[in-house]
Amino acid sequence: MTDARQFNIRDEEGRTICPACGFPNYAYRDAYTERGGLIGVTICPACFWEPGFDDHQLASAAAKDTIMESLHAYRAEWSKTLEWRGYEERKPDNWDAKQHLDRLFELAPHLR
Repeated sequence: MTDARQFNIRDEEGRTICPACGFPNYAYRDAYTERGGLIGVTICPACFWEPGFDDHQLASAAAKDTIMESLHAYRAEWSKTLEWRGYEERKPDNWDAKQHLDRLFELAPHLR
């Protein structure tokens, strides 16, 4: 079993970075333990990725065999539009999906 803590990504300022879309400050604490995602900790306001749900087959029919496979499938679907999925009033003025993805892959190339 792979240690799921590799999906807890932080930037230089210590902000949690969504492992699906790269949105900063998506969670108030780490959303993964060594065993997997913690459901109910957070839902990304940008792409709606939910650790423990979108990456777990008992919770989501769309989840794949591993967290990484689930992330790749989820990101591929979301990337078709790169749309903000959350409340419009919470969308930052400078939000740029492509820029956030690029930053995610810079910080965590293993998630590419």
